[in-house]
This record gives sequence, structure tokens and C-alpha cells, in this order.
Amino acid sequence: STDLDVDELDTGHEHDVVADALQQQVEASLGDGWQRLETARDAADRDAQVLRWLAVALLVGVAGALLAARSFGTRLANRIVRLQDDAARLAEETALAAPEEDWPDDELGRCAGAVHRASRLLAKRAQQAQAASRATTAFLANVSHEMRTPMNGVLGMTALLDVTDLDAEQQQHVGIIRSSAESMVELLNELLDASKVQAGTFGIREEVHDPGEVIGEAVDLFEGMAADKGTDLSVHLEPDLPRLVLGDPQRLRQVVLNLVGNAVKFTEGGRVLVSAGVRPGEQGRTISVAVFDTGGGIPADMVDVIFDSFVQVQDDDSSTVAGTGLGLSIAKKLVERMGGTIGVRSSVGHGSCFWFVLPFGEVTDQPSPPVPDAVEPLVEVSATPL
Repeated sequence: STDLDVDELDTGHEHDVVADALQQQVEASLGDGWQRLETARDAADRDAQVLRWLAVALLVGVAGALLAARSFGTRLANRIVRLQDDAARLAEETALAAPEEDWPDDELGRCAGAVHRASRLLAKRAQQAQAASRATTAFLANVSHEMRTPMNGVLGMTALLDVTDLDAEQQQHVGIIRSSAESMVELLNELLDASKVQAGTFGIREEVHDPGEVIGEAVDLFEGMAADKGTDLSVHLEPDLPRLVLGDPQRLRQVVLNLVGNAVKFTEGGRVLVSAGVRPGEQGRTISVAVFDTGGGIPADMVDVIFDSFVQVQDDDSSTVAGTGLGLSIAKKLVERMGGTIGVRSSVGHGSCFWFVLPFGEVTDQPSPPVPDAVEPLVEVSATPL
């Protein structure tokens, strides 16, 4: 029993030693693992912190790049818009005031510099052209004045000769002199008007006037010429034509003179009718005037160019055509300058209809219209722009 107890004690002691050794070994292993775990965790924290800083740096870089791109894009867009505006002003023949030194030395800057240099050259050429136009207008005005003065003297002397005792041959000679002088004065007036229209130096006035009276007075000037040619000349004023309107009576008279003069000139023994009325327009009522004639008409290939300068229609009854070919061109420019439109319808062998439409200002206080005379229209008004 004593030996057994000793053996049991030895065995228990060995178990304790083994347990202590195992515990020490486990504690050592756990300590190493925990230390490695702590080390790995610290490394992970450092890596996470590095990644966070990298992400922050990347975001800052991206934001900076976006801001830089936006700033560059804005500057680029502004420069392109500015260049576009400069080109638009240049296309409108407007000199550019901004100096080309404002632009940087790059492709857009060099392009802008070229635009500005072209603008200055264009402005210089425009000034030269305007100076030449003014000089031409002044020259024609002086020449017209100097030539009309002696022509008026010739017309005055022929008028005195008409009231003296002349035989038939002498009266014929005086008539030729008077007709030649009147033609010369008309040519001088047309050249002067054409130069003013071309230079844009004529103005448009607005004053109260009676359009029917202006048209009637212009037509009356051709009664003698029409009677000599056996042409029936008449005027038809529609009842709705206002007695008073606001516009330029002088330019209206000039346009009517040109159209009626051409109609009477190219109508032998036929009829010429001047019709005037009111028609609705896009921005209010308009005055519509049409001049009908039974002359030879205008060939179809000349209708589109009849309002160009120096264009004349050959009369079948003569080898030459009197005039400069400026009357219709002047009439067209005057009508367009007053904000209206002008046109023609024609048929060879039947006649022509020249028409124009003009806006006018309304006058509230209108006098009572007179009772219109019954005039049979030359052609159906519905077949014309009226």
C-alpha cells in the first residue's frame, strides 16, 4: 500500500509536469499567434490608411482635373463665341473695335488676328467706297445743275417762240427743240436720282397728304403726251382710298411718274389706266397702285430683269428706245426704301400691268370722300396683284 501510494504520487507528479509543459507550450503558441495577429492588424491598419490617403489624393486629382478642364473649356468656349461674334460683325461690314492683342498666341488667336485685320481692311475699303460714292453724287449733282440751267433757258425760249407768229415748218422746228430739251432734262433728273438712290443719300419723309390727289396730279402731266399719241389716259380711284394718309408724297409721285411715263411711251393709240385702292397687308392696310396699258408688252425673258438698271425693252415700232433704262430701277428702289413691293405682269401683244404696294400711316380725322366717277376698268382687277 505504501509502494502503491508512492507510484500514484509519481504518476500524478508526471501528469502535473506534462500539463505544465503543455500549458506553457500552448501559452507560448498563443502568445506568438496573438503577436502575429497584432502585427497583421497593425499592417492592415497602415495599408488601409495608405489606401485612404491614395483615395483622397485621387479624388483631389480628379476634382482638380475637372476644374481645370472646366476652366479651360469655359475659356475656349468664350474665345470661340467671341471669334464667332467678330466674324458675324465682319460679315455685316462692321469694323471691330477690340484690338487683336487681346488674343493669345495660338490657333484661335491667330485666326482672330486675321479676322481683325480683315475688318480694318474692310472698314478702310468701305470708307473709300463711300467717299467715291459721295464724290460721284456731288459730281452728278453739279453737272446736272449746270446743264439744267441752260436747258431751262432753252425751254423758256421755245415757250416764247410758241406764242409768236410762226409758219408750220418753224413750229415743227420749235417743237423738236422743246422735245429735245425736255428729254435732256428728264435724262439729267434720272441720272441724278439714280446716283442718289445708289448712294443712299435720299431720305423718306412722313407727312400728311392726299394719295389720290398726288396720283391724279402725276397722271395729269402726261395728258398732252397721251393725246398726241392718240392714247386714252384715265385714273380710277377706289372709294375706300383714304383722303389723308401719312407718308412721302414726293416719292409716291416720283414712282407714279416713272410707271405712267413708261406706259404712255410704249402705248400707241391704246389705253392707259391708273387704278389705286387699299388692300390689307401683313402689318396693316396698304395703298395699292396699278398701271395698266395696252402696249406691246414685255417678253417673258425680260420680266425678271425689267427693274434692273439700264435695261430697256425694244419697241416694235422703232429701232431705238428713248431714255436711260433707269426709271423702273429708280421706282423699285424707292418703293423698297418705303417698305413696299413692286412687280409687273405682262403679255406680249396685249399689254402690261405694273403695280406697287406701299404701307402708310393712318390719319384719324378724315374728310368726307367725294362721289367717285364711274370709270370702266381696262382689265379685271382680280387678274392683278390688286
